[in-house]
This record gives sequence, C-alpha cells and structure tokens, in this order.
Amino acid sequence: MTKGVLYFNIHKFLKDRIYLFNGKAVDALILINTPDSILFIKDWFGNNGTIFKKDDKLYFSVKCDENSLFYWLIQYGDNFTLIEPTDLLERLKDFYNKQAQRYNQ
Repeated sequence: MTKGVLYFNIHKFLKDRIYLFNGKAVDALILINTPDSILFIKDWFGNNGTIFKKDDKLYFSVKCDENSLFYWLIQYGDNFTLIEPTDLLERLKDFYNKQAQRYNQ
C-alpha cells in the first residue's frame, strides 16, 4: 500500500449494504420463520451470510449495514425474526409499537 493513499473496496462496501445506506455494518442473527423465505435471503444477500439449522430451526447469520437490515426486516417481517443485535431489535420493537399506536387510534 502506498503511504498516504487511501484504498476503497467497493465490492465489500456493496456487499454489506443492500439498500446502499452509509451506516455501520453489524453482525446479525435472524430466525427464518418459513423455509420458503430462504429465497428472499438469496435474492437480496446472495452468498453473503450463512444459513444454518439449530434445534430444528433455521437461522441466517449475516453482516449488513444496520439501516438496510432494519428496512429489509420491515419489508419481510412475517418471514423473519431478528434475534440479534439487541440495539436493532429494540429499534424494531419501537417502530412496531409506534405503528400499532398509530393504527389503533
């Protein structure tokens, strides 16, 4: 690497950001609620991440930009349940609580 020259890896940047938000990438663990939902994972994440089975349940582990993952989980909320990171889980709970209040008035 040349001293004083910054290198930007566009492939890594794009891999971690499915919606191209410029946020921090987080390690996430997601429960797959229905096996058919794997198609959504493959469509959006390609080979970025790992799908595995534990205790007869399917999980998806991925490193992704937090904002992109937030909106992706809202889009496919019936198909997946976020397990971690807890900060993002709290953000989702807050979002859904506000939506429930809005529509229950």
